[in-house]
Amino acid sequence: AGCTEVEAEELESNVSRLVHITADSIQDPDWKMNSLLVGQPGYMRGHAVPKGVSQFDTDQWNQTTLAYPTRTQSRKSHINWLAQDAINKEAEHLDRAAHGKLSKAQTY
Repeated sequence: AGCTEVEAEELESNVSRLVHITADSIQDPDWKMNSLLVGQPGYMRGHAVPKGVSQFDTDQWNQTTLAYPTRTQSRKSHINWLAQDAINKEAEHLDRAAHGKLSKAQTY
């Protein structure tokens, strides 16, 4: 149920070609400064998401009457208001998702 002698010899001969990877070799040593320069993740709050990245067709949405929820719709959490709120807070939601995927070393 194991490997044959030929396979074992082949594995032992290829040991020298194995690459050892450590966490420090994968992580950018200047990640904090690069994150500040790029501005992501953690700095998109209040910004609009670029159209190429957005999950919503905002141009078509803004042409409909659904894009302007009434006070009652917002108070009662109608689907129109929820959709508009999702569009408005898309950058914040993407930012929160990206922040959750940071490694432990990348958190402040």
